[in-house]
Amino acid sequence: MRFYPFFILLFITFFMPLFAVNGDSLSIGPRFHRETGYDEYGMVGKNISWGENMPLYKEYPEAGKIKLPLPSNEGKSVERAIRERQSVRLYSSKTVSLEHLAQVLFAAAGLTHTMGEYALRAAPSGGALYPIETYFIVDKVENLPMGLYHYQVADSSLALLKEGYFNKDIHIAANEQKTVGNSPLTIILTARFARSTRKYADRGYR
Repeated sequence: MRFYPFFILLFITFFMPLFAVNGDSLSIGPRFHRETGYDEYGMVGKNISWGENMPLYKEYPEAGKIKLPLPSNEGKSVERAIRERQSVRLYSSKTVSLEHLAQVLFAAAGLTHTMGEYALRAAPSGGALYPIETYFIVDKVENLPMGLYHYQVADSSLALLKEGYFNKDIHIAANEQKTVGNSPLTIILTARFARSTRKYADRGYR
């Protein structure tokens, strides 16, 4: 029995490495998850990059601002919304009201409350860093000209970045999917990864 610790140590030292996964043999996806994972010594990967400091709110000061109406706190229950949720690929040709747009944008990224030094939003985010930015293309929205807009989270306003008809452009950019480019409103989500990687390094890309 006294020889068991010796054999266990021998197995760990000489045989366990034979079963280890060689990171270089992995394809890019599994390798990324492996190297941004943690073991008992910290992050597995050694060639780690950290993001630069970046403001929490992206602004377009040169663009004109359009103030949105306040979102409503009334509506269907969460349980009913979950039960009725479904994917839709045939869109109405009706004009979207500005109130409806304000409600959708608030639900996606609006400021809800503060907790200490953090201003929290409707959607959660690791470290309250919120790398996601919300843009949208307007075709038929009440009192808004057609164009490309950005949702300004800090004061719940819209910035008109470029006026014009962009449904055809977004249709081409989406690999010409039939369901993209024929709705009165198209929401586009982008990421500013440096907001997350400045705290979580390359793990922030997850």
